[in-house]
Amino acid sequence: MPPGSTNPKGHWRDQTLAESYWSTLISQFIDSFVVLYIAFVLNPGENWSINLFLAVGTVNYCYKFVVAILLTPLIYLVHGMIDRYLGHDVSEELRNDARSH
Repeated sequence: MPPGSTNPKGHWRDQTLAESYWSTLISQFIDSFVVLYIAFVLNPGENWSINLFLAVGTVNYCYKFVVAILLTPLIYLVHGMIDRYLGHDVSEELRNDARSH
């Protein structure tokens, strides 16, 4: 359990999951709108209209976000399977080693 956590039943995991979702929201927004705007609206060779930019950006954002949300539980499931396979001690040792680098 991470330092400062008072809930041994996984409260920190819920917090980490929520942070992961927010991080995904922000990074997908940047990727879907800012990058598209620079590449296709500001680029004189492309000349996309604002309506086209907003339509493509919105579809991209929704698709990427939904895929990320659906994959997150799968990632946690696989992480748990790896932890059980390695055992608590080895898993904790590897986690601590990764944090120190």
